[in-house]
Amino acid sequence: ELKPGDKCLEIGFGKCDLMHFLREKGVVVTGTNLSTEQVKQAISQGFDAHVLPFSMTAHAPNGPFDVIITNGSWEHIKLGKQSDEQAFLPVIKAIAQLLKPGGRWLTTTLHMSMPSDADGFLWGKHLTLNDIMMAMLLYMGNDGGYPSGRDALTNLGKKCGLHVVKQQNRWLDYYIYSILWFKI
Repeated sequence: ELKPGDKCLEIGFGKCDLMHFLREKGVVVTGTNLSTEQVKQAISQGFDAHVLPFSMTAHAPNGPFDVIITNGSWEHIKLGKQSDEQAFLPVIKAIAQLLKPGGRWLTTTLHMSMPSDADGFLWGKHLTLNDIMMAMLLYMGNDGGYPSGRDALTNLGKKCGLHVVKQQNRWLDYYIYSILWFKI
């Protein structure tokens, strides 16, 4: 539970929806984002926002934090044929270092339920409905990369001294939201 005065870092804040909600609850919010335009918009709304690439997360201002949020931003980190560990571990290490003792990291992401390979992971393999839906959402027109498997970020977090409090598979919610967002 966040309480007034708690400090939060949102990495990849998008249109500031969550930052607005947290500020209304009295939480002191700092945001980092890759988009200069989104940072300008956040600053114009009174937020402490900074352009900061994920590789520089350790340099986020105003830490340490009670909570750090990475809400659907992982696809902007992994490029090309990087492994999950190469792409995500440095960012998760930085998150762990920026948290106050007892602090929490809240993250959301899409994932495939099986490891992907760069040479066409879909062809000739048995897929579940979940895999087909994730493939549609993750790989059609997306240059980024997502964690491989449900426990990918959990396992990397453990390497950094973090532990899971709660994990949920909410892919159907994301799928429905995506349809509404794309107006399919």
